Amino acid sequence: MVEVLKSSALAAESRYTDEVKSNLIGNTFFYNGGDDTTLNSMAFDNDKATVSSVYIDGNGVHNGGGYECDYSIDDGSITLEKKDKSEMKIPYALTGEGITIDSGKYLSLDEVDAGIQGAWSTGVRVDYVLGEKAVTQYDIVFADGTMSYQDGSNSIYSSDEYFYSVKEPVTYTLGLGTIETEREQGANRKWFFNIIDGKPVILYFANVCHRVDRMPDITAYEALCNY
Repeated sequence: MVEVLKSSALAAESRYTDEVKSNLIGNTFFYNGGDDTTLNSMAFDNDKATVSSVYIDGNGVHNGGGYECDYSIDDGSITLEKKDKSEMKIPYALTGEGITIDSGKYLSLDEVDAGIQGAWSTGVRVDYVLGEKAVTQYDIVFADGTMSYQDGSNSIYSSDEYFYSVKEPVTYTLGLGTIETEREQGANRKWFFNIIDGKPVILYFANVCHRVDRMPDITAYEALCNY
């Protein structure tokens, strides 16, 4: 009788583990790496988990390292078994639509893509170039599988002159913090993403953007002359 109960429990545990793994394997989950410009990811195969990290600064995105380790699944937690013998326990819950990891702090690529849709802006940025005030604003919108962006700046040579540029919509691909297009690849990338407070957020280099209702009309950049 004891053996029958044990066998049934093991079979139930195996089915439960298989269900969790079916939601993990082949997916990459993204989560905050400790600050606004550091992003981590976690990917799973049948036996191993791979953790990767990148950080973003004024020169773009950089490899922050990573590691591969064993993992196990129990009723409510995924446990990463690191090489230094320490463990990292991550709570999860199965839902009718898949899996939620750590109350939604870990997001799949599809969840990131859904979360960045709409318009974002750096807002007005004031810097000094060769002692002259440089005022800029960068805006971007994601919609229907494409991204388009524009920017404006004042002239450091004239108090009533401003400049702007507009990039037409182009398809994009999300990577580890990166947003790749046929224009923005490698060193040409300007736009990135992170997970902040459990939500996808767009960055222009290391500048965290905020949501806006829509892209501004290009004439709005004239106001940059007044700063």
